[in-house]
Amino acid sequence: MEEQRESKVAVVVVHGVASQIAGHNPRAVTKLLQGITFYEEEGTERNDFPRADQVITKVQRKRYSGWLEETFQIAAQPENRALRDPEGATEDLKFTRKLLEGYIPPSVDGIYNTIKFCGKRLSGDRREGSGELPVDVFEVYWSDLSAVGTQLARIFTGLYSLLFHLTELGRLTLERSEVAPKGLAFLHTTTGWLLGRVLPLLFLPTLFFLMGQVPLAFEQTALRICVALLPALGILGMAIVRAQKKSDLGILLLGAAALASGLFLFRWTASPPTAWYQRASTLLVVEWGVLSLAVIGLLVARLQAYAPSLTTIINQAFRDEARAVPAQTRDILAPLVVVALCAVTASVFLFPTQPRPVLADPPTLWLMNLALFFYRGWLVGLALVGSLAVTSTLWAIVGHLTAWATPRRSQVCGTAVITLLVPFSLSLWLGNGFLALGNKVIYLCCELNLRSATLQALMMGRDDSLTKLRILQRFTRQLDVVFAPLPSWCYYAVGGLVLAVMSAALVLLPSILQEGKSPQSAVTNLDARGHWLSRGYKILWGTLAVLTASAIVDGVASAFMFGSKAQLNATTSVVAVSSTGALLLLALVFQGQRVAQVLGATVGVGIDVDNHLRELPEKATPRARIFNRYVSLLRYLAHEDYSRIVIVAHSQGSVITADLLRYLAAADFEGSHSVLKRLPPISLFTMGSPLRQLYYLRFPDLYAWVVAQNNGPDPSQLFKVQTWVNAYRSGDYVGRRLLQENGVGAPDWTTTRFGEGNEGNRVEFCIGEGAHTHYWDWSAPEIALELDRLIAEQA
Repeated sequence: MEEQRESKVAVVVVHGVASQIAGHNPRAVTKLLQGITFYEEEGTERNDFPRADQVITKVQRKRYSGWLEETFQIAAQPENRALRDPEGATEDLKFTRKLLEGYIPPSVDGIYNTIKFCGKRLSGDRREGSGELPVDVFEVYWSDLSAVGTQLARIFTGLYSLLFHLTELGRLTLERSEVAPKGLAFLHTTTGWLLGRVLPLLFLPTLFFLMGQVPLAFEQTALRICVALLPALGILGMAIVRAQKKSDLGILLLGAAALASGLFLFRWTASPPTAWYQRASTLLVVEWGVLSLAVIGLLVARLQAYAPSLTTIINQAFRDEARAVPAQTRDILAPLVVVALCAVTASVFLFPTQPRPVLADPPTLWLMNLALFFYRGWLVGLALVGSLAVTSTLWAIVGHLTAWATPRRSQVCGTAVITLLVPFSLSLWLGNGFLALGNKVIYLCCELNLRSATLQALMMGRDDSLTKLRILQRFTRQLDVVFAPLPSWCYYAVGGLVLAVMSAALVLLPSILQEGKSPQSAVTNLDARGHWLSRGYKILWGTLAVLTASAIVDGVASAFMFGSKAQLNATTSVVAVSSTGALLLLALVFQGQRVAQVLGATVGVGIDVDNHLRELPEKATPRARIFNRYVSLLRYLAHEDYSRIVIVAHSQGSVITADLLRYLAAADFEGSHSVLKRLPPISLFTMGSPLRQLYYLRFPDLYAWVVAQNNGPDPSQLFKVQTWVNAYRSGDYVGRRLLQENGVGAPDWTTTRFGEGNEGNRVEFCIGEGAHTHYWDWSAPEIALELDRLIAEQA
């Protein structure tokens, strides 16, 4: 028989995303509890609420005593137990097992320094010491294990990996899902599936495209050589830094070959002797970009065992939409389309034609210019991705490449483009910036000279309008190299940015404004906030899907309608990168640390989500490290013999908690002496949880248990959990309703408290209007009262 435990409760606080300060969140919870008061009639027994019909003396007293704060250390040990039924386990349990099984704790994870707040819940009886319940508040602090930091290199690297990893994972879970999600879930996952293909098809090839074509936009030989050398140095530097074994010698040799060929090609291009050499040198410049692609293609091909290559992505993109095409035809469909795109692009480069005369009104012209930008940015990108795909395929044909691939080298693929991007982008910003500034100064000086009759006489010896016109035309042609493509880029930037910002503002602005002030718990604007956010999400994701799809459609259509060499000039992309880079460079010079902090905080929110799903590094995934710390605290609580544990989890903390407790519930403890089996019953109290509103919509295969045949999650599937309470605000853009019915057409929020009768182990309620924060301050008395109820439940 289990021994009778002393009545004492442990409250475990698990914070959400973004940068957090250790100890801040449990301290906020203790202050929240400290603010609860009750009324005691003088000379009588306790009365929780004052009665209006009584005229007696009442004394307001605190519900909780003061809190004693102390720090202590826990020896952190992993709990990497196998699943009881690995064959019948769901996808999320298999995925968690994969992330945990190879975990080897680094030395820094061996000790967990944490904090504890010791206090007592007072019963309200005036007799001193009667009915006091000891309450200890702990913290699971995980922000340091997932923080992106304030170093710009880490911020940009994290942002790059975030863009591709989340969308690719969402697409894969959608494809594995047996039952397609309905309604808004289908729109979310479809958009994520689309972005999972589009982003790699845009970002990487655009970078390579600039590598090969940017030197053509510069007339000065020195600038062309600098722009050509820096990407090669990036490749070589990446290979030197990442290579640690002799088997990487091939990459080093390829990098050296790229560097040497770049020097030779651009020295030849600088002074071609005859006209046909000019054409040949132009082709060689393009081949320089292809050579760079070959280096990355080698890396991609050798890593197919650990990450899908661009060849796989392209094949899947066409194969998924071509369901009626025979299976043997699907595998060659993507290469054929890529070859066709390459042919179109090459014909535009090598055989320029005059653009067709178009007589159009301004709105039509605006749309045409927008389509032309998509043509430059997307069609050429697709063509060069085709080059990369073909290159990686050729390398794969060589054979014996799978054995070469390792998890360590899979990181090379993820960091190679970043290594290239940093020096190359700097060369673009500086080189093109100086060129643009120089041309602008010359132009202004020329204009001033033309306005001065004295200088005109000294310079030209005569004064006539024709000479002025010729001088202006000459400098205007020089300026066109840099500034002519600005209109079409501006059309795209203004149109796309305005549409995206307007959509996001319409959806999120009311909720975001609530973050800056304390919301009201009353239902004054509760209906309006809730309906606005629910409808707005559909508008936002619909807009994103339309923008993404129209970019591809408009780009391909405009290629055949308006394609010409002039319209395909790479300077447009140069100006776009240079303009953005110049602004960023100025910001870094004058407010570098501040920009890094803002970027780090913004990117860090997404990185926290991404790290929970990240599969690398294989022996120390972020989830394994966080679970290790979490389990170590639970093991400590089991040793202390608490009678009940109340876990208070906000935002991402609720996801971490639910995934851990689900895995522990399915883990094999049979025959073991794990102290975790001694844990008392657990009450789980979540708020602003993204489990349904974000995670299930994007990763339905990993989080299908959240809906559980539209009945909501089952607390019994979580280790030791007896009661699950969820609270939310009507305008919370991260998480709202979770535990109630999840069928098609079910509301995202409701003012009715859920959890009476048979659903007593699942309680859910809305605390009023507001957004994603302000759950643990004085504006949320409902949170304090519910937490107090859970603490007193065992007494």
